[in-house]
Amino acid sequence: MVHPAGPTTGSVAAPRRSRWAKAAATTVLLALGALSLPGLSPSAQAAPAITLGAARTYSVIGTAVTSTGATNLRGNLGVTPGTALTGFANGSDAVVGGAIHIADPHAAQAASDAMVAYLALLALPSDAPITTTLGGQTLTPGVYDSVAALTMPANTVLTLDGQHQPGATFVFQMGAALTLGASTTIRLINGADASRVFWPVVGAVTIGASATFVGTIFNVAAITVGADTTVRGRVLSLGFPVTLSNNVFTSPTPPITVSFSGGPTA
Repeated sequence: MVHPAGPTTGSVAAPRRSRWAKAAATTVLLALGALSLPGLSPSAQAAPAITLGAARTYSVIGTAVTSTGATNLRGNLGVTPGTALTGFANGSDAVVGGAIHIADPHAAQAASDAMVAYLALLALPSDAPITTTLGGQTLTPGVYDSVAALTMPANTVLTLDGQHQPGATFVFQMGAALTLGASTTIRLINGADASRVFWPVVGAVTIGASATFVGTIFNVAAITVGADTTVRGRVLSLGFPVTLSNNVFTSPTPPITVSFSGGPTA
């Protein structure tokens, strides 16, 4: 349960239901006709438990993934339900710290779990609207929503202040596109953690060059990450392609198996 404090610039109104959750759910299900979502009934879509499931170990998911330059993904890479993967072949400069899953059951399950999380995040009651320009703000934990597209001008900073709250969580519900300019920075202070920052986006996502992005993006449109940008989190495009360029993904940590001689496997 998220107990947001709202933006530092004013008080937070009583929680409101997400204004586009139902429409977004319809859009998602139409866009992902090829993606199986076993056991997800209409009633479950309204308020499913928020968990990343198999998607937790992925850095990138898309129907096609293209990379140029020395992209470095710390977690898994999934291509589903498509099969197009460019820039990660033997001899390329790209590195995947986890495993590459192309149109296999593991990638399909990760995308399905990401879909459940996406719908759950969009269904959360909103605590406060957010202005269409993210740069220059300092926000405290909460669920923020915007029907309009959100932008972050080049060279600006968005600060997320965890206020030393255990489990401080930030959710940004967007009914349209998200565009971050070049050299933008999302900064975490006072205990804010990248693993608890979520960006459920209905529209396309574009992150400019040389930016520092924090959190997990879920969307039902294309995602483009600019050259030399660092991502502390994940980009999960459900039903659309992802384009990368000499990027570094510093989380999530891929699972590690350690075998002990004569003992169990952990």
